[in-house]
This record gives sequence, structure tokens and C-alpha cells, in this order.
Amino acid sequence: MALTSILRHGLSHARDWFEGLFFRIACAWLGIPSDCPRFHRLAKTGLRDWRQGWWTLFQLERWRDLLRYALLIEACDAHPEGRADGTRNRVPEDARNILVISLGHFGDMLHLVPLLKEIKQTRPDIVLDVLVGPWGKDMISRVPYVDNVLVYAPHVYHYHRGNTSACLSFKDERRWVCALRERNYDAVMLTSITPHYVELLLLSAAAPRSWIGPEPTCDLYKDLGCRVDAPYERGLYEAERLLRLSRFFGNEPAGARLEFWPREEEEISAVAMLAEAGIETGDPYAIICPGAGWPGKKWPEKRLAELGDRLVSERDMGVLLVGSPGEFALCESVQNAMTKPAANLAGRTSWGSLAALIRGAQLFVGNDSGPMHLAAVYETPSVVFFGPTPPAHWAPRHATARTLRAVDSCPDCMPWHPGKDCVHGRSCMRKIEVSDAWNAVGDVLDAQKEHSMVAR
Repeated sequence: MALTSILRHGLSHARDWFEGLFFRIACAWLGIPSDCPRFHRLAKTGLRDWRQGWWTLFQLERWRDLLRYALLIEACDAHPEGRADGTRNRVPEDARNILVISLGHFGDMLHLVPLLKEIKQTRPDIVLDVLVGPWGKDMISRVPYVDNVLVYAPHVYHYHRGNTSACLSFKDERRWVCALRERNYDAVMLTSITPHYVELLLLSAAAPRSWIGPEPTCDLYKDLGCRVDAPYERGLYEAERLLRLSRFFGNEPAGARLEFWPREEEEISAVAMLAEAGIETGDPYAIICPGAGWPGKKWPEKRLAELGDRLVSERDMGVLLVGSPGEFALCESVQNAMTKPAANLAGRTSWGSLAALIRGAQLFVGNDSGPMHLAAVYETPSVVFFGPTPPAHWAPRHATARTLRAVDSCPDCMPWHPGKDCVHGRSCMRKIEVSDAWNAVGDVLDAQKEHSMVAR
């Protein structure tokens, strides 16, 4: 045991020394001065603090990309004279130039909208910018409460999901990130559960007077200026959690309501696709979305096919299968397994035309996914399958939505990272039977009838 411990600690120290040496060499080559805030600690212990603070991400991301961001933070971090460290309980009242950072995907963008609306309507004098990945540009560019959209693609698989076409070289990324300081932000808001190291890079580069977010998990970065403490509030619907951040601007937020804005040409495209599928104006139809952002969140295709057949034969509904271009084969497998006709629209819809289709549907059936959130926008009657992700955080909350989940949680899975596989072969999703889904369909359609009668 003693020898094993000595070997383990010896290897650990050797790794720290190697990383520290590599860091010093890289700093010298890139012209990063040795008086940068954390140079000596990183030069001595390498990425040890990163492993301790971001252990899970350290296992899932490439080591060279982690080192890249350790270097970029030091290259861009320049604390302005007089900027105090510490915490405060709200954004300064004279703050006018605000940056919100949200590098997530479609659902994350959609849930951000109530917060942006609350800030802009309460403080119309604020210039409100939002920084997103290329995957979020289309969504956030539709939002009328945003003044400027900044687009940035970090070298992080967690965000780019294998599509690195928009990622910059080290030199160009350094130039782009450091240029944030020229925008003179009074405050920066981080919307993630815990600050990601890329967010801390952007925060360091922007050098605002104060920033809103939870405390960094990595000890190296707990001195990044004056923080407005916003710890993660568990158990809340995501839109509600984000909306509560507006209280740091002196607001008293009301209930969160999702919004989305299809364009006119997308509305026309949706009508044309319905006609092509043989669905005339007024005909009832169901949207089935077999996909999800993570494989372990998908309900089995054959069960979706069986459910689709019953919708056609017993409810006299048309069936549309929707998804991204990469999900065409998935939708095709459901289509081929059905004995009744269904139209495969995967890869043919924009987010706007898909929204128009979902808005006009009598039923949405799918997994925890972006289209599910669109169904929540329009309160379309929905049957949604959940497995490893928490319904309390993401599931639709309107009266004509039913969430089916056969397990309480799955601690072995990491559904938030696209680089991880489901370790149990979707067993949690397979526990949801077709009969459960069919009963839920009856519930939501009956609830919709009652709602329509009350509305009259």
C-alpha cells in the first residue's frame, strides 16, 4: 500500500511538473508575461486545480484544449485598476451595458427569453447583448429584447458537439476574446449552473465592473472581480431559474413564459409541407419527434411506430415525423416500422417552420428535446418521455402536457455531455410501455377538449 501510494503521488507530481513546464514554455512562446494573475501557480502545479475543480470535464475534453483555455485566460485577464474583488447583492444601478453569456443549444436559448424580456422591459435604458454559439444564433437573433448578438465557438466538445467549422485558431480566438474589453461592459451575466472555464475566459476578457453567477468551482478563479452571488437553485423549471436572475437588477419577476417568433416565409413553408403530406386545413395531425440531443434520452423507435399507427387508426390523425438533417434515418426507421402512412420531414424544417407545424398540431409526442420546448411555447397537447434528465427542470408545465418517466434518476449517466454514451442501453426509456403512452395521449386530448369548452 505504501509503495502504491508513493508511486501514485510520484506520478501525480511528475504530471504537475510536466504540465507546469509546458505552460511556462507556451507562455514564453505566446508572449504572455510572467506577472499575469495565476502564472506562478500554474507554472508550479500545472492543471492540478483544473482537475480538482472540473474533474468530470477534465475526463471528457481533450487535454490540449484545457491547456489552451488556461493559457487564454492568462493572456486576456487584465484587471482594471480599482476593480474590487468580493461579492455584492445586485448590479450597480448605473450599469447600462450588459452582456449575457449562454453557450448552450436551442432549449437553453428558449428558456433564456423570459429573463431577457424582464430585464429589457424593466430597464429599457440598458444595452443588452447576448453571446451565444453559432448553434444558438438563429434562435437568439429572433428575440426582440436583444440589442446585439455576439457569436463565438469555443474548442469544447461539450458545446460544439463535433462541428468545429466555426472554431478559431489560437491566435484569432485570442484576438476575438480580448476584443470584448473594448465593448466596456458594466456587468456580465453567466447563466450556467456552475461557471465553465470558457465562461471564465470571456468574463476575464470583458473585465466588467461586476458579474452575476455562482462561485467558480476551481479555486484559481475565485478572485475574478466583484461577483453578484447567484447560486444554483435546484428543482426549478429552467425558465423560472433564469428569470429569477433579474432580481439582481432590482426586478420582481413574475411567472416565466416561453416565446418564439417564426418568420412569415417559415409559416408559408409549413403550410406547403402540410399540403404535401396530404393534410388539409382543419385536418387533425400529430407531430412525432423521435430524436434528442443525447442518445440515452430516446424512446424506442418501434414503440413510437406502434403509437403512430394507433393515432392514425384510432384517432384519425395524420402523422408527421420531424427532426434534424442528422435524424433523417432515425425518422425513416419509425416510418418504415409503421403500417399506416406518415410523412418524414426530418431535415426539411427550420426552427421557425417546425414551430408553425407544432403550433397547429393537435398532439406532440417526443423526448426531452428542442422541439419539446417549442410545444411548450404553444401549449400544444404533449406526451413527453423522460429518462436520465429531471422533468422538474425541463418538462413542459402546461395543463395539456403529460410527462412519462419510469425511473427517478440515473446517476451513472451524463446526459448533458454528447461525448458520453448511455451505460444501460436506454433501459430507463424502455421501461415506458406503449400502453402508458396511449393512456397519456387520451388524457391530454381529453384535457384539451375540456379546455376548449371552458374557453368558449
